[in-house]
Amino acid sequence: MNKNKTFLAAALVALAASLPVHAATDYTRTRYPIVLSHGLFGFKSVGPVDYWHAIVPALEKDGAKVFATSQSPVNSNEVRGEQL
Repeated sequence: MNKNKTFLAAALVALAASLPVHAATDYTRTRYPIVLSHGLFGFKSVGPVDYWHAIVPALEKDGAKVFATSQSPVNSNEVRGEQL
């Protein structure tokens, strides 16, 4: 009888672990907007490759307000901060 309980408990744990997990469609919605700012040597795009690729559309699709900034890739912190 004890082995049956152990087997049943293990089966329930395995079943629960195998169920798909879905996040809510508005899981990226925040109180404040998300600001994406590249670091040193960052770029807006190189040919067809965007710096943030599919990140901005994915966040916006799920409810976030996103701003992707563009400032000079090489400059002092003060200048880059003013550009933001």
